[in-house]
Amino acid sequence: MDSSDLTPEQIAALIERLTPTLGYLTKLGERMDRRGFAGDSVRDKVSTAKNAMQDLVMTLRYVNTPGTGSHR
Repeated sequence: MDSSDLTPEQIAALIERLTPTLGYLTKLGERMDRRGFAGDSVRDKVSTAKNAMQDLVMTLRYVNTPGTGSHR
């Protein structure tokens, strides 16, 4: 099994579950920036986690979409 075996319903459920965490990480990073966490290792990890989550959500949006290299 791989991502091309996911049904549209499964993809939608994954995206629905991941989106609140992505929003939380985005807001957390913004709050940390306002409080002067620039260059802090924890702030860097928050940014890395947010970027990875955003990449995952975007990848899921295009699973099984012709022309994206990730379809049946």
